[in-house]
Amino acid sequence: MTFQAWFRATLFATLAVPWIQASADALSEPPERWQGTLTPVQEVDISGAERLMQQAIAEARAEVAALLIEPEPDAASLAAAYGRLGALFLLVEVEAQADACFRGARALEPEEFRWPYYAGYLAMMAGNADQALDYLKAAQALDTDYPTLYLRLGKVHLDRSELPEAAAVLERIADTPGLTAAANYYLGQIANLERRHEEAVAHLEKALATN
Repeated sequence: MTFQAWFRATLFATLAVPWIQASADALSEPPERWQGTLTPVQEVDISGAERLMQQAIAEARAEVAALLIEPEPDAASLAAAYGRLGALFLLVEVEAQADACFRGARALEPEEFRWPYYAGYLAMMAGNADQALDYLKAAQALDTDYPTLYLRLGKVHLDRSELPEAAAVLERIADTPGLTAAANYYLGQIANLERRHEEAVAHLEKALATN
């Protein structure tokens, strides 16, 4: 499932969950059993967000808080709840809290590919290329076969001016359906920066043709 598809499903599922009466303080100050494992997720002002989004975030936060205070919470369920909250924070561009949520999910499910992948996507979108690379490399160690990962890695390497590394990962998925346009667009940028202008034109024309 792509990030966008997972995110839409998460948003609709969150809006459908009834209000859960639980203190959100458990996220700001995790219970003792979770301290040192889970990063605190501080309360933030989201009054500028749409009403339904404010409600969705409040409900997702309450869901995590309720699970945190359970005597024997299921780690996968708690990780998924952190992930849902992180996705909602990402949508309203509250990067620090979204990152804390994804780190929490990753701490609970260290072998789950999607948590470092989503955290890497967030860091990439926030312009933190160094952190994005660390997260995406961690995701790659868990799953080497997810094609979109290499598009993200290519973009991050390009942002870091690591042109050979960017080209290597982008060429891997240059003909992958659904990724061809974006991969060739970045490959065209790389070729142009390296003054391989005819090759740049070829990549950009291919990007246009498949967009």
